[in-house]
Amino acid sequence: MREAMSKNWAGLYIPPLPHKQYYNNEQRTIDKRVHFLDRFMKGVATLPYLYESDEFCAFVSPKEGRTVEKELELLMKRTKE
Repeated sequence: MREAMSKNWAGLYIPPLPHKQYYNNEQRTIDKRVHFLDRFMKGVATLPYLYESDEFCAFVSPKEGRTVEKELELLMKRTKE
C-alpha cells in the first residue's frame, strides 16, 4: 500500500513503515509489530489525501473476489498509463 501511495502521491508526506524487528520471544515480536503498524495506520488516517485515496480503500476493503495485492497492483498499473 505504501509503495502505491508513494507513486501516486509523489511529493506528499506518507508516513514511514516501521522497520522489521526480531526478538527471542515470538509474542513480543507480534506485539511490537502490531504497535508500530497501528502507528503507521493512524498516521495515514490523519492525512485526508491518503485516508480517502484509492490505495487505502483497496487495502482496507478490496473488491469482492480480489486480494489486496491484486487491487494495489491494478492501481499501480493504472497510474503508469
